[in-house]
Amino acid sequence: MSEEKINNSEEIEQQTDAAVTAAVADKDCSDDSCGCGHDHDHGHHHHDEVMREVDPAEKSLSDALSVSFGILKFVMVILVVAYFITGLFRVDPQDKAVRLVFGKIIGEGDNRVLEQGWYFNAPFPFGQHISVPTDPQKVVMNSDFWYAMKISDVGKKPSQLARPLKPEIDGSLITGDANLVHGRFEVSYKVKDFVKFIRSIGVVETMTLNDSKMARADEIVKQAVATGVVHAVAEVEADSYIVGRTNREAAKRYAQKILDDLNSGIEIETVDNTQFQMPNSVYNAWEAVSNAENERGKLIEVAKQDRAKILGETAGEAHAPLYRLVREYQLALTAKDAVKINDFENQIDVALRTLRVKDTEDVTYNIGGQAAAVIKQAESYKTQVVEQIKGEAAKFNTLYLKYVENPVIFKTRLRQEALESIFKSPDVETVFAPPGQLYLETNRDPEVTRRREEAKLRALEQRVSEQGQAN
Repeated sequence: MSEEKINNSEEIEQQTDAAVTAAVADKDCSDDSCGCGHDHDHGHHHHDEVMREVDPAEKSLSDALSVSFGILKFVMVILVVAYFITGLFRVDPQDKAVRLVFGKIIGEGDNRVLEQGWYFNAPFPFGQHISVPTDPQKVVMNSDFWYAMKISDVGKKPSQLARPLKPEIDGSLITGDANLVHGRFEVSYKVKDFVKFIRSIGVVETMTLNDSKMARADEIVKQAVATGVVHAVAEVEADSYIVGRTNREAAKRYAQKILDDLNSGIEIETVDNTQFQMPNSVYNAWEAVSNAENERGKLIEVAKQDRAKILGETAGEAHAPLYRLVREYQLALTAKDAVKINDFENQIDVALRTLRVKDTEDVTYNIGGQAAAVIKQAESYKTQVVEQIKGEAAKFNTLYLKYVENPVIFKTRLRQEALESIFKSPDVETVFAPPGQLYLETNRDPEVTRRREEAKLRALEQRVSEQGQAN
């Protein structure tokens, strides 16, 4: 139908042009003297026939089609411009991108990788761009080497899930001493060489639910790290693995080699062992051993604290170098090394007399605590005994001179002083009796007994007070 209308429009335009030409000819030949030789009456008759043949509806249709063709040309130009504008794209701050034309990366060297900003490329399907995130990506491996768990098992303790290992559903690792262990890992990686990454791996263009553009890279990294973990754990013993020595650097090294061989452009940053465990079937036994080890460690720590406290109370800050001297002195005694025995005896003697001792780095420490208190008490007792002996010696010399002057008088006086001292003693009871034979039965004087007990208590209190002052 459209083609017929267009053909009719062309015929109408041709007829209209012919009519206009005829009308002009008739006008030019309206004068009888024009000499054109035309039959003017015949021309007027033909013009009237042409004008009658031009239908107004057809002319309106022709005008409408002309306008439509103009609009169509304008729209086509707009569409062409819009098509080329689709080649304009933006690279986000957290991404880097490359341009492809007919599937080939364009540009040379570092200019191939585009930073943040606006860029232009050939429109699809001739050209496209691929953007890759620059921030580190995380890959979580919670089930690869872990025992299978039901939804109802989540949150339960391993001791509540004790069951035999099922290799067909449970993941595990074999250690260097042929034991089975479980583990969960978390990997962090980033794209280092964007050109290699896009050529070898690329991004996921059509993303499904819970998927991302880096899903393909995540899976490749996961498989590479899994291989690295298997090799790395096979080099350690189970006891070392369980306490956290999982050989993570070796796992990272193995995985990175695999990725480098693939020209992936990916660099692994960290491989963390977030959880490690023995198989559930032996978990209770392992936990008992682990608890015993923890209790042993606590007891050792308490013993160390008690040791430090006792040594500190014994010798203060100098307990370590003083203990070293005594220990080496004992070793010298065991070895019967006379030279070392003499040397250490001199060092210990100097340290105890000066209350100062040096360590192996020639740092001096002051001896304190009970050792210093005993040494000071001994020195005080020594001074007291020496002074007492000196006083007794001076008294003896004085009495000796008096004895030399008059021995008889000296003996008599000395005897009287001795008797007086005896009778004044609280332990002596004096009884006066008339001369002759006399038999008496008496009890001890209670007053004398009381004075004797009071004297003993006062002496005991004085000794306790002196010991407290010395400490």
